[in-house]
Amino acid sequence: MKRLARTLALALTLGLPAAAAAQQPTPATPTAPATTPKVDFASVFKKANAAYNGGEYAEAIRGYRVAVALEPARAETYRNMARAYFWLGQYAAAVAYYDMFLTEFPDRAADEQIQRERKLAASRAIEPWTTPADQRAALGKLQRELSRGAGLLADGSGSWTAYEGLLRTGYAHPNLIRLRARVADALLREHDDALAQRPSEPAPLLDLEAWALQRARLEAASEIADEPRTRDAIARRGRLHVAATQLLLGRYVEAAAAAEAAAEANPDMLFAQWFLVTALMHANRPTDALARLDALVPRLRDEAPTLLPYERIVRAIIFQKVDRAPEAADIYMEVLSRDL
Repeated sequence: MKRLARTLALALTLGLPAAAAAQQPTPATPTAPATTPKVDFASVFKKANAAYNGGEYAEAIRGYRVAVALEPARAETYRNMARAYFWLGQYAAAVAYYDMFLTEFPDRAADEQIQRERKLAASRAIEPWTTPADQRAALGKLQRELSRGAGLLADGSGSWTAYEGLLRTGYAHPNLIRLRARVADALLREHDDALAQRPSEPAPLLDLEAWALQRARLEAASEIADEPRTRDAIARRGRLHVAATQLLLGRYVEAAAAAEAAAEANPDMLFAQWFLVTALMHANRPTDALARLDALVPRLRDEAPTLLPYERIVRAIIFQKVDRAPEAADIYMEVLSRDL
């Protein structure tokens, strides 16, 4: 009997705390802090070059650091930083950035002009350049956060926050290419782990605040994801957020359209189908809801057989909405007999 009661309770909300959420104001959405000012690489690089050409080498270096944060895979930024450091008389730093340019971008190693410039800088450098202490500390913190798999947690900690801290130290190194990819993967993995379903629940039981955190994770990942596969996953998962938020706010007509798009974009997320059934049912589209249930049953048999009693209860609830009470009663008796 307790199992039946739980199934009924879940079915009445279709796995979502919608009734409670509809009474709540929309929470403030956590926003992912920007890695750099909202500017594009081309404009930043152009401005830094203008500073360089005007002899403002320190200002140029500041601009090149921002450019590296925006697009760390652009080889020309490291070359220009090396030259700016050279003209500032910081020869060891110049050598370090020439080496980054030549080592990380081996197709440029045959550039004889750069080789000559590097040799001249090395002849004038007194001591080898080392990464500043604050950058080493920030890098170590980021590595620790990545090791524990944290992307962006509710308390604001995680590899995303550590990555932001690293950039604030002025860290500009091709290693950012790999670090960005790892942070983006951590954010997306953490996001998807939060959506993992329990065998007995049709959908993850996340409230508005939890979905806001999920959205912040995707926003952070979108800031730094370069791989097309990762960017595609971010776009697809974002559709789930729209559907879930509309459901939790009780906007069922809008939720039905959003859930249909989410289900189509995320065939690997079975609960998106439940989102759609929920929205259709509450939007007074029982015929469409029943059609979706019919299409869902084969998947449940293959992927989530423990949810088949839940599907029967949902079907009974819809039957009640369309004055098919006898059929609904038969289903309730069927589930009750199994429960006993």
